[in-house]
Amino acid sequence: MLQKLREKTTGWMAFVILGILTVPFLFFGVENYFSQQVPTWVAKVGEQEISPEQFRQRFDMYRARMRQQMGDAFDVRSLETPEAKRQVLEQLIEEKLLEQAAAERGVVVPDAQLQQEILKIDAFKVDGRFDRDRYTLLLASQNMTPRQFQQQLRADLSVQFLPRQVVETGFVTDADVDRYLSLRDQKRDIAWVALAPPAADSFDELDDAALEAYYQANRERFMSPERVAIEYVQLSPAVIEVPVEVDEETLRLRYEEQRNRFVEPEARLASHILVSVPANADADAVQAAREQAAAIAAEARAEAADFAAIAREKSDDLGSKAGGGDLGWIEKGLLDPAFEDALFALEPGAVSDPVKSDEGWHVIQLREVRAEQGQSFEDARATLQEEYLESERERRYSDVAGRLVDLVYRDPTTLAGAAQELGLEVQTLGPFSRAEAEGIAARPEVLRAAFSEEVLSGNASDPI
Repeated sequence: MLQKLREKTTGWMAFVILGILTVPFLFFGVENYFSQQVPTWVAKVGEQEISPEQFRQRFDMYRARMRQQMGDAFDVRSLETPEAKRQVLEQLIEEKLLEQAAAERGVVVPDAQLQQEILKIDAFKVDGRFDRDRYTLLLASQNMTPRQFQQQLRADLSVQFLPRQVVETGFVTDADVDRYLSLRDQKRDIAWVALAPPAADSFDELDDAALEAYYQANRERFMSPERVAIEYVQLSPAVIEVPVEVDEETLRLRYEEQRNRFVEPEARLASHILVSVPANADADAVQAAREQAAAIAAEARAEAADFAAIAREKSDDLGSKAGGGDLGWIEKGLLDPAFEDALFALEPGAVSDPVKSDEGWHVIQLREVRAEQGQSFEDARATLQEEYLESERERRYSDVAGRLVDLVYRDPTTLAGAAQELGLEVQTLGPFSRAEAEGIAARPEVLRAAFSEEVLSGNASDPI
């Protein structure tokens, strides 16, 4: 039998079969025949996948938001449930669907709208005005660059566009109008009867046994709540003494550090024409778009050329096209660096060469320049001094508060020693119950501390 098997596996036919089997192993490897390919995405919306990393990042953001909203009542175990995770996943799926719908309908968020949305965000403002330093610092604290933030904000705005259009669109049917009018003009007649309470002498006298039985059956109605009386010391920044005058050098240093608050930076009124380039375009397509943009730039530089009319005809930016490419006033630090460099290098009325960005090629026209303007040091001096004194008061207040905590922790059974050393008054309040608290005891955090096990055992609470 073995001899026959050997005879069958020799000769030219055996070599042909062996060669055929060798080819797939050369290209794919042996491990592909033994390892199973398992998809790792948590959900798939059309051709777009939601990766585990995306889900994990969104769930972490959801957990942080709930912790901030709920404060001390936050319980992380309430989020580690299939229902909570499902809710986050469905939100991601909904965003992907809206993103695809917006892309299919050609929804584009123009640079001008993006800039206006950034300027509206209160977190980036100081004294009601956008502050570039605060903007970059806050983004850096979130491990984000301005470009990453702008891309994310642009995506969020495009996702919100369609639902907002639906919500803001309304209509009223004839039936709705008829129903409203019938309810508005409706009239009704009512009748009522007032019943007098029974006279006191209409009841038979109750004996002691009946009263005792009633009392035992309703003891909770005759219980008085737990009551406490407390001592406390109160430290306020208002009682902290600070110097009346501040030296000139300190104020000038604060002015330079906070210059953006008092000086409005240079801004430029710009228009543009966009020749869009797909994200996956090859080098030939990018070059063709550049040549098209160069031709548009030459046309816009021609004598008596109407830049706005050219933009309405040839721009691919749907957000600014109808307005003749108008982008509004632009400050440095908000848009693509290459776009800004080109814009701030132009003279009023000039048209730039094609400028490349993530969207494609831009042809930019500078229409007007608004020079840097704002308060001088002398104009801002009073504000700077007032703010410095307030910050100095807060600093000294923090120092005194720290000493107060240290003194109380040395002897938590009394407040008298700490109050005497710091010149504070020991005040009393109460007795009061949880439902009858007044004054500072009405504050939830004070009320919790007053009835805490630590205070009920005779010790001072943590600072509130």
